[in-house]
Amino acid sequence: MNLLHLKYVIEVAKAGSISKAANHLYMNQPHLSKIIKEFEETMHIKIFERTSKGVVPTKKGAEFIERAKDIIRQVDQMEALYCNYDEKSVHLDVSVPRASYIANAFTNYLSKINFQDKKITVNYRETNSFDTIKAVYEGDANIGIIRFFQDEESYFINLLKSKELEYKEIYKFNYQLLVSKENPLVYKKEVKLKDLKDQIEITHGDVSLPERPLVSTNRNSEIRQNKKEISIYERGIQFELLNCLPHCYMWVSPMPKQVLNRYNLTTLTLKEHKAISYDWLILRKGYRLSKEDLSFIDEIHCIIQNNYGGICQKE
Repeated sequence: MNLLHLKYVIEVAKAGSISKAANHLYMNQPHLSKIIKEFEETMHIKIFERTSKGVVPTKKGAEFIERAKDIIRQVDQMEALYCNYDEKSVHLDVSVPRASYIANAFTNYLSKINFQDKKITVNYRETNSFDTIKAVYEGDANIGIIRFFQDEESYFINLLKSKELEYKEIYKFNYQLLVSKENPLVYKKEVKLKDLKDQIEITHGDVSLPERPLVSTNRNSEIRQNKKEISIYERGIQFELLNCLPHCYMWVSPMPKQVLNRYNLTTLTLKEHKAISYDWLILRKGYRLSKEDLSFIDEIHCIIQNNYGGICQKE
């Protein structure tokens, strides 16, 4: 059995179309279609039903695809174990929420690596919790960090268990308002929801919830009716907007002091509402953390300790 062909089958199932999968794999469609057909004949199983809209797995095909994913995950784990002892390679593959303290830990981790004469393979993805769970489960990421609200904890525990993913709390926090130091809200003794009525909220339009606390969308009818919002689709412009438009704000997890000082920003607490959230580390069951994984996680713990009074610990 060819492992590469297993990966082709998984990609076709993921794409729902042989032509789309061919594009993702940088192959031509007839060649991939021929490979899949010959593979089905060799395995004596019909994996896909062809339809006018693409392909869908048969009942037996769905079982085969899940087993194929297990095989590929095990192979990936063996490769990760090998990387632990390869001093000439650096491999890190993570999926995380959009959070400055995690991004700061990532840059700190990279800054301590001697890249000379080493093979470098680093993938850092910022996305929502569901895409991260999918990426870790399917082996597209070795480790992930998911974010969710306190009242969603039982839901996510059940979801992670159903995917046989291990999890560990990294950080528990309250959402804060991120504003320029020139924002009028800075001079208030206590900021309340009603004070946001004339402010412009900056949101990320390309990442699903939880991107901000539910309080930001569950305001009273008057505020919802008059809401001002700017949606952005990349990270780089957010701090520039906050500085250029002093009546703007963002909902964020606590941010490192050096980032706040660098961009002339500050965070404010909304005392009338507690939006408690969790960031959890997740990984496949049985996956052994590589030295790169451990170094990155260690940097996260140290960022939390240095900025928010957590514990700087090594895994």
